[in-house]
Amino acid sequence: MKPLIAMPVAFKPNRLMKDDLDLVSFKSMDAVKDFSISEELLGDCKIFLLKDIFRGRTDLNCDQDFIALFAEYVRRLDEASPASILEAHRNLMCLENKSNFRKEPVQVGVRKSSSIGFIAPFYEVKLEIVWLMDVCKKEKDIVALMVIFNFFFLHVHPFADGNGRMSRLILHKMLVERGFEKLSIFVSLINLIEKERFVDRLHFARQYGLRHLYDYFLNLLTAARSMSKAYVRKGDGKGLEKFILDF
Repeated sequence: MKPLIAMPVAFKPNRLMKDDLDLVSFKSMDAVKDFSISEELLGDCKIFLLKDIFRGRTDLNCDQDFIALFAEYVRRLDEASPASILEAHRNLMCLENKSNFRKEPVQVGVRKSSSIGFIAPFYEVKLEIVWLMDVCKKEKDIVALMVIFNFFFLHVHPFADGNGRMSRLILHKMLVERGFEKLSIFVSLINLIEKERFVDRLHFARQYGLRHLYDYFLNLLTAARSMSKAYVRKGDGKGLEKFILDF
């Protein structure tokens, strides 16, 4: 007899949840300062990440096409403007009509084999995004910024589709403006490839607080150096996903 899978529950992130990070504020200063990644690993991470973000674009023929288009998206995006976010989403998803924030509840990460998904109920999503962008703008701890943005954006789940790709685009914009482009690419790539582990950490943070997600991101930063030493580029960039999963 197969075990019963619990039905997903509705979850709206409480803004006060971010206060859980007050106890670990700036714990990551040394890890951020010491973050290091080889150019070989960074280069393959970037191309892998961009090809996933623009997987709906069949007109991009080479790596430079992906890099140039991504740079244009980052340049044009104003993460503090809901209208700019909507425009980026419409272009990213290749939508013919105007993009909109969702107007109905949506199931997130709900699978028959897993009980860690949830239902994002209907509420005024735009207000939550405006609040989130303002909080992120004021946050000085880089790891706390990644935790707050990822947790709230992915749980607010502002769009019917494309939330993961939009989260990576917006986070990259914020980190690039602070001088952390390499860190952004590495962290987003790991969360993309190890999606099940990342989703599990988000679920854990829902139950036990954001400090646990903070430690998860902190561990990613410290792993970059040893990954760089072990990574051997194969020339065509293949093998990156297997390397990350096996590491």
